[in-house]
Amino acid sequence: MLVEIISYIMCGLVAGLLSGMFGLGGGVIIVPGLSFLLVWHHFNSALAMHMAIGSSLLVMVFSTTNSFFNHRKHNSGYWNIYGRLVYGLIPGIFVGAVVGHYLHGHVLRFIFGALVLLIGVRMLFSKKEAKVSGGKVRELPGAIAMTAMGGLIGVVAALLGVGCGFITVPFLVYRGVETHLAIMVSAMVGATIGVLGSILNMYLGWSIVGLPLWSTGYVYWPACICIAFATFFTVPLGVKIAYKLPAKQLGVIFGIVLSAIGLHMLV
Repeated sequence: MLVEIISYIMCGLVAGLLSGMFGLGGGVIIVPGLSFLLVWHHFNSALAMHMAIGSSLLVMVFSTTNSFFNHRKHNSGYWNIYGRLVYGLIPGIFVGAVVGHYLHGHVLRFIFGALVLLIGVRMLFSKKEAKVSGGKVRELPGAIAMTAMGGLIGVVAALLGVGCGFITVPFLVYRGVETHLAIMVSAMVGATIGVLGSILNMYLGWSIVGLPLWSTGYVYWPACICIAFATFFTVPLGVKIAYKLPAKQLGVIFGIVLSAIGLHMLV
């Protein structure tokens, strides 16, 4: 049991660092890390991915809230951007959680790896200027497009147990939002996803046979407590690192991290 606890704490330390740096919510580390650890600790491999997703969503509540309070002193104007995403975000979370409940763990793993790899590669090779030809600065799209993007983020996030910073941040940066502000909005989105997504995963997994002790549906409490405790210490460190790095360099590191995680999940 001691080895199990230490492994969850180590996972949380890394997840918290990246959550603070990129507004990720830590899910892109927690889901692959925890799915591996659960199998390593001899849990039911058929349920490992679902448990990793449900537990990741609960941890996300703590890591993204911590990230939000550490980022907000450096930014303003985040409520306006968040408010334009949230109308699609909430129904998207419900759809993603229900769909994920009925998919096999191997399918979820493949979707997770492919999507994260795709976004990571795009971050590495895309141009990050916020201008188009003619010198016109890009602006956020209209209400319908922002609602649709919020819905997409909600579906993917609840389906895969991530805060979707790997979608939110590149999208907002592409539309002309400064990188650090985009990370701030991503943390707010991740907190919303964590609250609703974890509740849905508790409910959907309630009657599943074969879940371990100390589980509520797909949420495994020992892992959640250890990981959330560890993120408390490293999220502030990640935020400090983020504001010491230039936006362009931060984006490159973001792309490398995502590409590596995507390849790991696929291979």
